[in-house]
Amino acid sequence: MTSYAITYRELGRDQVTRLTREEYVVGERIVDHAGAGPIHMLSFEPEGTGTRLTYAWDAPRWLKALDALFVHSDKDVRNALETFQREIEARAR
Repeated sequence: MTSYAITYRELGRDQVTRLTREEYVVGERIVDHAGAGPIHMLSFEPEGTGTRLTYAWDAPRWLKALDALFVHSDKDVRNALETFQREIEARAR
């Protein structure tokens, strides 16, 4: 089992989240569990000549409510996936 930490800044303060890799299926999915409760899932699906990367997360209802009210991680995830796509496509040229 692999664990790692992510450091980020939120509300003007440095934060650290510890995650544990729960599942890794080559070319299919990665599932990580955060110490605070959320489960993060990345899935990979063939699409045409490329690959579609999809992100999803699940957490207790109270944490989803806090996210919807204050954090808005859906916007962060959308921006991150768009950045991944731009960077990967730029390197393929």
